[in-house]
Amino acid sequence: MTELIEIKKSFYEEEIIQKISDYIKEDKIIIMPSDTIYGFLCSQKNESILREIKMRDEKPFLNLISKIDDLAYFDIDTKDYIDILQKNWAGPVTFLLKNNNNKKIGVRLPDWDVLTKIIDKVGEPLISTSVNFSGSPPLNNINQIISDFKNKVSLIVCDFDFKASVASTIVDFDGKCYKIVREGTVKFKC
Repeated sequence: MTELIEIKKSFYEEEIIQKISDYIKEDKIIIMPSDTIYGFLCSQKNESILREIKMRDEKPFLNLISKIDDLAYFDIDTKDYIDILQKNWAGPVTFLLKNNNNKKIGVRLPDWDVLTKIIDKVGEPLISTSVNFSGSPPLNNINQIISDFKNKVSLIVCDFDFKASVASTIVDFDGKCYKIVREGTVKFKC
């Protein structure tokens, strides 16, 4: 059974932020607005369940962090990246960064205190991805989201005042060279 919470005028009371965090800590998958578009949110251990819901292949998911220091969770050394990260974060730029095992990880520091508070309360970076079935365009109409995903997730945050923008810009960055993978709402600052 999916719980629906309606948010008025995009105002998230502390008790709602705590409730969302508790759902994620209880290994439940939620849907809520982000600082860009509606997204799924879950803990790292629920990646396979989220793949099933989205009908997604092995393509990696985005990870949301609350501060640059959270990159240590993924064993990413910031020394090669810090200048570019500080120019572009917090905001709608996702970076594909290599960790110390040479694995590429997609990370973003959102520019919205609601999300960063949730991440902090959960105590680890969160997996996030657009609300849609894999291969379909992102959904931002809350009625369509409810129709497609009710009973597939534990909680849907319904913010009828939410104004979706465009998904984040994705930049593949190795510390020296970069490649724009997807152009989003903001221009990448190199």
